Amino acid sequence: MIRRGLVWGGAALAALLVAYLVSHGGPSGSGRLSKLGTNTATAAGCTGLEKPPDQGRTHLPSGGSYPYKQQPPTSGPHDPTPLPAGVYTTAQSETNMVHSLEHGAVELYYASSGPNALSPDVVSALSTEAAGNGRVIMTPAPQTLSSPLDGKPFTVSLAFAAWDRLLQCPSTITSAQARTLAQQWIRGFVNASEAPEKGLPL
Repeated sequence: MIRRGLVWGGAALAALLVAYLVSHGGPSGSGRLSKLGTNTATAAGCTGLEKPPDQGRTHLPSGGSYPYKQQPPTSGPHDPTPLPAGVYTTAQSETNMVHSLEHGAVELYYASSGPNALSPDVVSALSTEAAGNGRVIMTPAPQTLSSPLDGKPFTVSLAFAAWDRLLQCPSTITSAQARTLAQQWIRGFVNASEAPEKGLPL
């Protein structure tokens, strides 16, 4: 009888834990890039972890646009509807993406055409890490990405974004480096405390 009670009690506790994680969008990231992520970024010639100034989080009219000063934006006025997680092959609305960041999502944002386009093998490696993760958005950039905030002399081909957090990389990044950085970015910044409404649905 006692054993049965323990089994049922354990099952109930597990169900409550699953319900909590689902309702809060999964486990929370630390808000930091791991040592492995930092070392990989350095080896790939990326920036260090950047902390762009917060641009606020007011809601725009549905479907409205906003002239973000930074590409990709990591905060600012945004659409009332967040962009669902997923791997997109065409550029998506930045105002919807910013709302997703507010909810604790992360973005893998890349140049898909032109002289600084990310190579197909790197795009494929990133897609593998992003696919099926309910808090990750991967999308081509709708326009040229901003130069690194820290002044590093390269043209950005890949950016990892979270709310008020950014990491930018050149086109020379390898698929192995990109995959490692994606793994570490997801682990560190999905539902991190910086996101004002972390865990809310996308």
